[in-house]
Formats: sequence, structure tokens, C-alpha cells
Amino acid sequence: MKLDALLKRVLLPIEEGEIVFQRDLVVRAVTDALAVTLGLHNYDELLSVIFLKVLTETLILEMHCAIRRQWEAELGSHLPPEHLPQELPLLLKGLGRKVLMGDLVRHLSAMEDLHTAPMLSDIEAGAPI
Repeated sequence: MKLDALLKRVLLPIEEGEIVFQRDLVVRAVTDALAVTLGLHNYDELLSVIFLKVLTETLILEMHCAIRRQWEAELGSHLPPEHLPQELPLLLKGLGRKVLMGDLVRHLSAMEDLHTAPMLSDIEAGAPI
């Protein structure tokens, strides 16, 4: 296989790579922050306890809104208001609340075999984080 063909199959366009990176960052920030702050030894509690599920969903929404405000500010600094797009770009659609919650649920499912949240284990053991 030629190198060009291989690279096209392996590498994501920069916009898609940014979306993947930001989605992962949001999910890990929410799960790790809640696990450490609340002393959760099991990630399952984030979705099984109603209060924690609401808190998780609220944090996901807040992070989406922060990303959107940043995007609008950056775009607004380059374009006059009448030239701003009416439809959300791919970046914001890929970082929507439902998409991020789906990622969070998948992340928690993948972590279900862990008995303690990794960041909390590190902190309790005195390891640098």
C-alpha cells in the first residue's frame, strides 16, 4: 500500500481530530473531577445515583456551552455579526450535549471493571497526577 493511501486511512482531518480530542477531554474532565471531588471509588455511581447523574449532565452541558462561547467569540472577532453562520458547524455538532453524554456512558462502560477511579487511586496513594 502506498504511503499516501495509508495516511488517508489512518490520519483524521484536523477538524475531526480536534473534535475527538475535545470530546475525550470533556469526558475525562467530568468523570475524574467528580470521582476525586466526591470521593467516588466506583464510576458506576455517576449514572446510577440520580443526584450524580443530574450533576454529570449539568457539567456536560456547561462544558458544551463553554466550547460554544469560545467558538462564537473567536469567530466573532474575525467576522461582523451579519456574516456569522446560522447553522452550527461540524465542530459544535460533534460536541453537543447528547454526543458528549453518549461518550461519557461509553467511557464509564469501558471502566466498569475498575473498582476505583484511577485519578482517585493516584491521589490516595500520594502519586503525582
